[in-house]
Amino acid sequence: MAAAGPGVKLFTALTIDQTAGLLRRSFSNMPDAYPAKGTKKIADTTITGHLLADAGPVLSDGREAVEANFYDHELIFSLGCESCLNVPITVAGEVIGSINLLHAAGHYTPERIEAAKALRLPAVAAFLIERQWGDALTV
Repeated sequence: MAAAGPGVKLFTALTIDQTAGLLRRSFSNMPDAYPAKGTKKIADTTITGHLLADAGPVLSDGREAVEANFYDHELIFSLGCESCLNVPITVAGEVIGSINLLHAAGHYTPERIEAAKALRLPAVAAFLIERQWGDALTV
């Protein structure tokens, strides 16, 4: 769905646990580079601030923006990505996750950002299923 709509080279989904202060990668279409299930502390960055406030999608477009916003920018660049669109996923006023779409610089036009916003509803369902059943659910 993400590949056909806004388009992606790399797609990840991060579960956000604000109480524990942790992010956990729930899904990755490139598990060799970005494996699922790894956790990391929520970083105090501009992007994280926007996501946790559900200020809408955050676009880091171009090498300079990606380098400024992501500590793993070299890995991102090695995958042929130079732009990152982070879309917060909110339920009942709580940001429970983020879907992250990465592609070439300049790829995420206003139309593609709108298409990415349309992924929020299926993402809500996926995050809530994960929250309820966690690793017990297999597809």
